[in-house]
Amino acid sequence: MQIFDPLELEKMSNGIWTNGKLPEEIRGFAFDTRELKKGDLFLALKGDIRDGHDYLDEAMRVGAVGAIVEKVDLNRNFPQLQVSNVLEAFQNIARKHREEFGGKIIGITGSCGKTTTKDLVSLLLGEESYKTFLNHNNLLGVPMTLMGLDNDLHKFGVIEAGMNIRGEMECLVSMIRPDISIITNIFPVHLEGVGEIKDIAREKAYLAEGTKQGGIVLFPKSCLEYEEFRSLGSKVRVLAKKEEVIEDLLENQIIRYEIEEDLDDVITIHLELPDFAKIYSFDLPMVSEGVIINVMLAISTALLLGVQPEEIRERLLNWVPSKYRGEIYQSGKQIYYADCYNANPASMLDALGVFQKRFKNFGRYLYVLGCMGELSDKAELYHYQVGKSLKLRDEDSVLLLGRDAPHYFLGLKDAGNDFSQIICLQNKEKAFEYLNGFEGAVFLKGSKPYALWELLPKEAALQKSRKIITC
Repeated sequence: MQIFDPLELEKMSNGIWTNGKLPEEIRGFAFDTRELKKGDLFLALKGDIRDGHDYLDEAMRVGAVGAIVEKVDLNRNFPQLQVSNVLEAFQNIARKHREEFGGKIIGITGSCGKTTTKDLVSLLLGEESYKTFLNHNNLLGVPMTLMGLDNDLHKFGVIEAGMNIRGEMECLVSMIRPDISIITNIFPVHLEGVGEIKDIAREKAYLAEGTKQGGIVLFPKSCLEYEEFRSLGSKVRVLAKKEEVIEDLLENQIIRYEIEEDLDDVITIHLELPDFAKIYSFDLPMVSEGVIINVMLAISTALLLGVQPEEIRERLLNWVPSKYRGEIYQSGKQIYYADCYNANPASMLDALGVFQKRFKNFGRYLYVLGCMGELSDKAELYHYQVGKSLKLRDEDSVLLLGRDAPHYFLGLKDAGNDFSQIICLQNKEKAFEYLNGFEGAVFLKGSKPYALWELLPKEAALQKSRKIITC
């Protein structure tokens, strides 16, 4: 168990302990009193709605040994480390703590597939890896993760980095400083806060550029569409199909792959890493094209860090999707494909493809499509394109939910689908009228605010043996 020196924290944060007291033993950090453990230092963060300074009494009551604050309350007999900005001070502490970590840091970003790739990399690296909890990948989640790195326990840190406005990634990279960087893809997401897709590429490229000297940057060939990824030099390893031609890269910078699929829904990946001049083969269950890329990036990372192929194959057998990211639930004569944690145009098309492929002989389909958020002035176009990509069979139906449902509808209509098969819902609860008594396969996907997982029957059982996984 780590014990943090209060005087070192004072120096790292450029703060000062007040009240003439120092905490006796700091074991960790917390910003939510509901999750605070005895021995934690409480972060009195000030947000738009709540001010952490109002919760100091509650933090003391549940076991905090002190707090990092901007405003000191001298009436409390409670150690308080006063700083000018709590979040920035905590980020500075995390930067210093990361530099003291003796293991390897793997940084992961991308438009989608970050969490899947992060979980896979950590799984393949084994018990001595420490990873981002859930998808706590923002300006607070990243330093919280970094502070969990322990030189006595961990050889690897697997850190996920996400952003939804310009400038966030630079700050995250300054804390992560990866030895290996993975960029999963570049797709149109968070356009409202970032701008155009070229701006997404610019933000994601900061992780690659911030990779430590002598490190490696991994990404699929599709990223080479953007100038930032074509000028990274010799540290690049690009994932490409065996037959693809890539100009301006040396062959020893290209990871070649082939994919085979058999009649039992088993996918075999053949990977040739230039660092080893050898082809490695790995079997997977039925997964989408997007996740195949995620898997190959994770396997390549593990091989580069010295994990043996036999260990990777064994650990892949224990792989299960993250919550609501391609899980299958069974309830009577209904089977639910739940990829409803979030959605963007690329992940929606990816999920639809693997759903139709996996359940091609299952019977009727009922699609429940929530809208996709943060697409700015491109929202109408992307919803239309997703709708137009979906060709319903005579026995299928689709339920549409959200502000941009009419644009899904127009795309579905222009794809030649019958109007009677397309239903626009006023609210999510209306979906139960169509789900009750339905027999067949149900597809659930939409952005997080729609919480489509709430449509799963309470008695639905997770089917681990029949899982399909999407990014």
